[in-house]
Amino acid sequence: IMTRPELIHHSAAACSSSHTLLWISEDSKTSSVVYSSHGIINICQSFEACLSSDGPIDVEETVWSVVETLRTSSCGESSTKRIITAICSLLCTSTGAIMGLASGFSDGTVNVWRRKRENNQKDEWTEQILQASGSSLPITDMDGIIEGEDGNFMVVVATSKGAFLLTTGDPDKYVLAKFAVNTVNLQHFRNQTILLLGTAAPRNNKIHIFWFDRNHINEDEATSIKSMKPVHVGYLVGHEDWLTDFAWDLSTDSNPILASGSQDARIRLWDFKTTHGEKVTTYIREEVDINNEEDNEFDAAIDQDDDEGEARLEIFHSEGVTRVMLETLLYGHEEAITSVEWHPQPQALYKKDRILLSSSMDRTILIWSSSDESGIWSPLTRVGAAGGILGGSIGSTLLGFLGLAVEPLSGDSLLGHAYGGALHFWSLQRNQIMEEETMTSDELVLGSQWKATACITGHFNSVTDCCWEASEGEYLLTVSNDQTCRLWGAVATRTEGKEVWVELARPQVHGYDLTTLTSISTSIHRHIIVTGADEKEIRVFDAPSTCTKMLEHTLHKNMDGVIRTVDIGLNRVERAYIPSLGLSNKPSSADSAKEDTEDVIDNEFDSKPHLPLERDLGAVSLWPEVGKLYGHDTEIFCLTSTLTAKSSKDIFDSPFADDILVASSTKARDVKDATIRIWQVSRNKCMQVLSGHKSTIAALSFSPDGRFLASSGKDRRLCIWERRHNNESKDDNYLFMLAVAVDTAHKRIIWAVHFCPFDPTLLASGSRDGIVKLWRLTEVTSEQDGKSMINAALLMKFQSSSKNEKKKSQPVTALSFAPLPNNEGESLLAIGLENGLIEIWGVGGNSCRLLNAFIPGLCHFATITKLCWKPQRGDEEQLILASTSADHGCRIFTILIN
Repeated sequence: IMTRPELIHHSAAACSSSHTLLWISEDSKTSSVVYSSHGIINICQSFEACLSSDGPIDVEETVWSVVETLRTSSCGESSTKRIITAICSLLCTSTGAIMGLASGFSDGTVNVWRRKRENNQKDEWTEQILQASGSSLPITDMDGIIEGEDGNFMVVVATSKGAFLLTTGDPDKYVLAKFAVNTVNLQHFRNQTILLLGTAAPRNNKIHIFWFDRNHINEDEATSIKSMKPVHVGYLVGHEDWLTDFAWDLSTDSNPILASGSQDARIRLWDFKTTHGEKVTTYIREEVDINNEEDNEFDAAIDQDDDEGEARLEIFHSEGVTRVMLETLLYGHEEAITSVEWHPQPQALYKKDRILLSSSMDRTILIWSSSDESGIWSPLTRVGAAGGILGGSIGSTLLGFLGLAVEPLSGDSLLGHAYGGALHFWSLQRNQIMEEETMTSDELVLGSQWKATACITGHFNSVTDCCWEASEGEYLLTVSNDQTCRLWGAVATRTEGKEVWVELARPQVHGYDLTTLTSISTSIHRHIIVTGADEKEIRVFDAPSTCTKMLEHTLHKNMDGVIRTVDIGLNRVERAYIPSLGLSNKPSSADSAKEDTEDVIDNEFDSKPHLPLERDLGAVSLWPEVGKLYGHDTEIFCLTSTLTAKSSKDIFDSPFADDILVASSTKARDVKDATIRIWQVSRNKCMQVLSGHKSTIAALSFSPDGRFLASSGKDRRLCIWERRHNNESKDDNYLFMLAVAVDTAHKRIIWAVHFCPFDPTLLASGSRDGIVKLWRLTEVTSEQDGKSMINAALLMKFQSSSKNEKKKSQPVTALSFAPLPNNEGESLLAIGLENGLIEIWGVGGNSCRLLNAFIPGLCHFATITKLCWKPQRGDEEQLILASTSADHGCRIFTILIN
């Protein structure tokens, strides 16, 4: 009935697991970044963002944005606790193209996504679950190959208690090992398939090698993966700690080189040299039970410093004999190696035959190559944060890299997966006066630098609340249990009609989990927010001048190209900083916090505007705290303001329309804490305390005319508070009175209430019982004393269309009215469900109908915590809906309503 919603933004931090990042080539010109966040696979593409400058030419900068998400159909009741711990690409054995993806979950689920490509059409992804949940063992790593678009595939999976193979159509898994395996690699090259297992033992870790030989396969099955069975041919020793990653260099005609990384901070390079003609019909090796530790005790006595030219292992197979030798041992990192990868274009980069990249928990990425004269391997350059801000929340700190990826086509960009979920990008920049053809390799290294560009960022814990900037909906604000508040804005790109949403500021990095926020931004004084956390104080923040200047260059450009100036006459501080001891963001001048932000790149826009980097976001984009509101005795749970209720362009003739009030509630351990406090933030004053509930108040909503306040929560009681007229009382602290109380308004906890933005008498409530109720507030005359009173009549109720495993309606955890009706006069109500799905219902007269149930692929993976429509100030028919979820994600949709 409605236009299908379009997902224009999804932000969530990458999972903090090492094997959850890929950079894959789409065709000869484009590539995509694939990463997992919670239980979602995100596919990102790059765009050229246009930032306004004070000069005649705009500044362009590469920015990455999620264009598609893959959501598994295996979402269950416990989806909040399930995360993706490993992903891999499925390479076609014949063409080398990527035909699909595979993902492994923390509960043991393994699924495969096949990609079908049509000319000039969007990719179609179909899911196949290979192993359902139930093993309860997290997947530590996986790798796979496939025979074509609809061909057979093989996936090798590693867990803390072994490794196994899964193949097309085979319900049983083929067990490879029964000991802890931390990393795996499945590689097909030169008509051979080799499988590597990296162990996770306390000492004497090994690289177990399995060979898939086609010598004894019937000719009819010789090309089928299903017919291939692995044979254990030996292992390599030397690493003293867990193996973390493997990488093959097959780019040249010379011998394949295997790089292995370990938590012992060492990288070993192994040379696989095959001598053809020495064909054998049987494997010449003594059978050893690899799962029996007694058979392997002799490994401890092996001299790990053997001559590098001596073969560590001989593999006999149908093509000949492959001898494995240790080529070199790389020292350079100070902490565990997390990822190794070969550069795809070493000659174009530094005129080298081979270039290796490695990431580590020491917060660096090293680029290695061998000397042209001596052949000795050494680091050429270092990328990443050698310094950075130490201490404080992870929201402002880089604790190390969990992985890396290289742009697969040209290799001129690098990507580092930081612990905490941010994806850091670097692009290669050459000296402008360089003549690359005549320069030596060393001169190329010295004349090149890797410049940091805008990151992919997101929350790395449950996102608890969101709200739009109240005056114009200029940007979106989100808060999370990761103790950060983040600001998201739309930046124009060179692609016609395409905007990319990026994190432009991090107003608050706290020491407590943030639970709620609201905006009290007005046209006179913009950029003021109020936040609540698992603490008793409510905090008020005002944007610094560095942030408002950045917003001008990214968001405030008129159609005629002129930068719109805001905040005329306001005296803002330059920026804020987090003191070494304390939770409050202190205002400061540029040099006050020098000792705390000594290594941070200055985020000034005087030279030219640029998007903030992760280090800037965590340090110099903070907003100063301008006030605290005291009075609550327990942790803050919910906030709302009269300004966020005015999302419609309609103006109401009400004596309270211009009042700016904030309402707050807390976690109630007894009746005395189950109160609502009404605040006037400009005076730092609590105007009134409302008592009427018996337990935690989970939902608050002002009516758009400021006359009513609705509240509800765990006691299932729906209360309507009416604003008293100014002439009724001279007491400034007597603003609201309880007008209506509906006991047991729902059968279960009420998670959400919301007033219609263009109809102040229409109220919706959503509950864990899966029912949404619509209420009409009317003014009636009392028969007893003739005074007017408010009545809340139940207009209608409906159940969410999505059902759970027990065939009952999914609990409603969030709801929100759109700021304008559709052509048929229906109010549009978006509801968010516990399983992460979103539905839009039309409410008109005394009837309601389902207008659109978002397809699961567009939706969240876990419970939706908040829905919020962008305020409408014009006549546009395109609506924008934001949603947040316990899956760490924030999504923004565009919807054409007519």
